[in-house]
Amino acid sequence: MPLREDGRCSCLRDDGLCELVCKYGEDMLSYTCNFFPRTALENDNYIELYLDNACQAVLEFLMRDKGHLVFTDCEEYNRNISKEKLFDERLFTIRDFVIDLLQVEASSIWTRFFTAYRFVKNNAEKSLDEVTANINNYYDADFLARTFAETDGLNLDLNFAIQYKAHMLVNANATLEKGSVFKKYIVPIMNYLENADMVAMIDGWTEFKAFMEPYEYFFENYMVNSVYRSILPTDKEENLSNNVEVLLIQLSMSYFTCFMWWLLNDNKLGEDEIIDIAGHYARIVEHNKIQCIKFLNKLKQSGDLSFGVFYMLLGV
Repeated sequence: MPLREDGRCSCLRDDGLCELVCKYGEDMLSYTCNFFPRTALENDNYIELYLDNACQAVLEFLMRDKGHLVFTDCEEYNRNISKEKLFDERLFTIRDFVIDLLQVEASSIWTRFFTAYRFVKNNAEKSLDEVTANINNYYDADFLARTFAETDGLNLDLNFAIQYKAHMLVNANATLEKGSVFKKYIVPIMNYLENADMVAMIDGWTEFKAFMEPYEYFFENYMVNSVYRSILPTDKEENLSNNVEVLLIQLSMSYFTCFMWWLLNDNKLGEDEIIDIAGHYARIVEHNKIQCIKFLNKLKQSGDLSFGVFYMLLGV
C-alpha cells in the first residue's frame, strides 16, 4: 500500500484515526497494524519482543523517561540459548556489552557509540573467549577512560567530516523528488548548505553540543533501543559489522540534522522536532535495513562512501 506524499498511511485520516477501522471496525486491521509498534523475533522456543523506534509514541516515551532503558526476561519467554538457536552466546554477549557502553554517563553519546562501534568492528569475528577477555578490559575504569579519551579525538574528526561532506547534499536533487515528509527539513538545509560558512558551522557545533547535553539521555535510549532491535543479524545479508555501521549512520544523521535545524532556527530546537527527526531515520533504517546494507557494501567497493551514505539516507 503506497504512502501519501507526506509519508502517512493512505488510510490515516487527518484526525489521526484509521479510515478502515472507522468504517468497518477493528477486524479490518492487518497483523502489522494491530501489532505495531511491537515487533518480535522468534526462534524455536525463544522470542524477543521489541518496541519500534519508528513509532512516534515510542520516542515520546523515551523522551519522557530520563532513566536508562532496561530489558527484562518474562517467565514464559526466558532466554534459552542452544546450538540450534539463530544467535549464539557470543552475539548476545557483544550486544549486551554495547548496551552497557551506551549507558556509561561519563562521556557523550557520540563518544559512547563510536567506542562501541570500534569494539564491534574489532571483535565481530573473534571467539567468545576472546570477546569476553576484551570486554573485561573495558570494565577496568582506567582502561575505559583512556579509550574514551582516544575516541574523543576520532569523534571530533568524524563530526567535522560530517559537516564538511554535508555540502555534497546540494547535489542530491533526486531527494526532493521522493515526496518525503522530511522535505520540511531537507529543503531548507540544502539551501543553507549552498553558501554555508564552514568556520561558523564548526563554531556552532561546539555550542550545539552544549545545547543538546540535556537530551543525552534521549539519544542514549534511542540508540540502546536501536541496538537491541537491530544489531543482531537476522538475514543472510547482515552481519555485526554492517549492522553497527548502519546504526552509526542513523545516529550521525539524526544528530547532524538536529544541528542543522538548530542553526536555521536561531539556535532553537524543540523536543517535538528532535522526536520527528530521530523517528525519520529510525524508519529508514528499520524498514529498509537490507537495502541500506547492500548499498553500503556497493559504496565500499566503489570507494564512494561519503556522498552515497547521505544520498541513501535522505533519498529513500
